[in-house]
Amino acid sequence: TDKCTLSPGSCKVLTERFMLITEGISDKKDELEDQLKEVQEECEKEIRIKKDQLKRLETLLGEQQGNLALRTGEQNEAESGSHLKSMEFDTLSDEYQIRMEKCCTNLNDLKSEICALGKIRGELSNMQGQNVFITDCEVSDWRYESCSATCGGGTQLMKRTVLVHPVGGTE
Repeated sequence: TDKCTLSPGSCKVLTERFMLITEGISDKKDELEDQLKEVQEECEKEIRIKKDQLKRLETLLGEQQGNLALRTGEQNEAESGSHLKSMEFDTLSDEYQIRMEKCCTNLNDLKSEICALGKIRGELSNMQGQNVFITDCEVSDWRYESCSATCGGGTQLMKRTVLVHPVGGTE
């Protein structure tokens, strides 16, 4: 059977079959269109949700960028203040070192002067024919008393005591 032919009466059967196929295709088309509509609605819903999230995140980003700018300004100000304090510290440290050196020199000069005055006093006593044993007054180092207030506005006294009372010298 090389030849394909239609027999009489087969057209009606074929027409019915084609009608069934057409109805099936039409039903499938309707089903797919409904599914497509559902997917589109779901996509639109997701798009709305994502847009809302994006708006919230953009608002949050703007707030955080404002906070960052504010904190960056505060940090810059603090760093500038720190730099100024560092320079002030260096200046005060240099001044302190100079004053301490000067104080040490003055203290050594005064000790030498006291020693020289003691020798002169002894020589003067010997020149006058007096052999006097002289003991100068000696005192302790200064010590701090407790402050009259725990925080600001109080008075703090410094005291020292006599360690060796003077003998034969001036009172």
